[in-house]
Amino acid sequence: MARQMLAGVPEALTAYKQLLDDEAGVTLEEALRLERAASLANNTPVGRTEIDARLARLRGRKA
Repeated sequence: MARQMLAGVPEALTAYKQLLDDEAGVTLEEALRLERAASLANNTPVGRTEIDARLARLRGRKA
């Protein structure tokens, strides 16, 4: 899991760690609600251009 977290966008790491903390000790239903809310908040403003640029960087090419 740590490798997957570090492979993501660096700015998201803090938010991801906070989500894991928030989910500790809650029901599965509540954890899934928290994950959905975080996903919507973090992914809604990301457009195709940003996604393509990130993929290009991950593949070692210039976007």
